Amino acid sequence: MYHRENHQEGFLVLSGACLLIVEGEERTLRAWDFVHCPGGTAHVIVGAGEGPSVVLAVGARGGRKGLVYLREPAALARGAGVTQETTRPADAYRQFPPPGPLRLSSGLAARPGGHARTALRRFALVDAMREALERRDADRLATVLHPDVELHLYSQPGVIAGRDAAHAWYRQAFASRMVFEGEATPEFGEDGSLIARGRVCWYDDGVLRDRPGQWQIRFRDGLIASVTRSATPPSLSRPPGPAPARAPRASSPRAGRSAPTRPRPRSG
Repeated sequence: MYHRENHQEGFLVLSGACLLIVEGEERTLRAWDFVHCPGGTAHVIVGAGEGPSVVLAVGARGGRKGLVYLREPAALARGAGVTQETTRPADAYRQFPPPGPLRLSSGLAARPGGHARTALRRFALVDAMREALERRDADRLATVLHPDVELHLYSQPGVIAGRDAAHAWYRQAFASRMVFEGEATPEFGEDGSLIARGRVCWYDDGVLRDRPGQWQIRFRDGLIASVTRSATPPSLSRPPGPAPARAPRASSPRAGRSAPTRPRPRSG
């Protein structure tokens, strides 16, 4: 419920989308967005989007001193506020049933090997891949790939098999001055994989290719084992803003890298 307290709190979105209401203003959050609320900051986080979201919350020790549940129209409109200010949690949560065990059909607890530590490690691997792609660093990219990795990318026909082949392909692609832009938001798949959905565009011999994209990312031995494009990605509208400029022609391979506007995992 919408509240403030003397202690600071931090929130890390692990998957899905949610809505932050802070000091009466609304902000949409997605995977790997982080929010820090200093002591005295009025806030609440509610679910948003079409599926569940998972948020890791961390607070300071020492009890919840200064806790006040505030009346805020934006929070009330989302079912996450009180009609009358109170300092009693029992009054603030009176409209909800008592807490109890919950059987999850999806999310961290329901996935094979779906402990929070494993999930965080997998998100960290994909985020490291995203950062390497953004920096055009083939050496860094190779460190998160399994020796027998298989890459099926929109920007490359066929499969790139093996870490050495992927390293060589990306080194040559990054050196070609080819351009790729796009974004993808990861969610948990049914088999412990991550599913990333978004939009991709890349230059193919100077011609801009632009389409919705969806990838399944699998893991093995603590590394990325495969990135597989979907043959029938979801239909998505193009993000607002001007289209990228036309790229120069080059004889080098086509490059694939993504550049989302926030630190979110992505792939080509």
